[in-house]
Amino acid sequence: YLSRALIKSAKADMRLDRYDQAIDLFLLLIDNANSKRELDQANEGLMMSYYANDDAENALPIATEMSTNVSLSESKKNLATLYLLRISMDSFEDDKALLLATSLINSTNDEIGAEAAFLMAKIHYNQSNYTASIEQCILLLGKYGLYEQWTDKTYLLLVKNYMASGELLQARATLNSILDNSVNVELKNKAEDLLESVMQLEKTVLSQENDSTQENDSIDG
Repeated sequence: YLSRALIKSAKADMRLDRYDQAIDLFLLLIDNANSKRELDQANEGLMMSYYANDDAENALPIATEMSTNVSLSESKKNLATLYLLRISMDSFEDDKALLLATSLINSTNDEIGAEAAFLMAKIHYNQSNYTASIEQCILLLGKYGLYEQWTDKTYLLLVKNYMASGELLQARATLNSILDNSVNVELKNKAEDLLESVMQLEKTVLSQENDSTQENDSIDG
């Protein structure tokens, strides 16, 4: 009974973002677990709570152990690998993060795979590798279309890639598609903000082209 009560209370604390309290309860559960299942639940909760509490140092060893624990289901091992991926990204270990993302993308088609695919695209974007990021965004939209949270983020990242690589027509077309077809108010608001940025970039490019034309006319004259 105590174990069930601890799990219920800890999960309630997590939902309320009270991670310090959740961590204390999961640690207490480890000491009072009556089965391997309860112990696994405690470790999973600890990993998630430590990470959410900006304590990657304590989350890392749990995630590492879980990711290679042969007694856990594939979904639980994938969850742990996702946390290793997040931690690697947070610490700017891009090469390690890309390997972890690739592993998850190859092993799962669920929401964990969708997040891994998005994080891979984001890493490429952060590295100014816009072509690779665009390709990954398009692959994600095709493979993980069911997971709206990640497709919404991916559409916006796709636009940012187009803007950064000077493909303003593609950026505008993608944003117009979002505004015409999405029912997500938050996404549409972000798209409108980005559209303003695209329009400003277009004005800047046009102004530069006009200046260049006038300068060439002056030289020719």
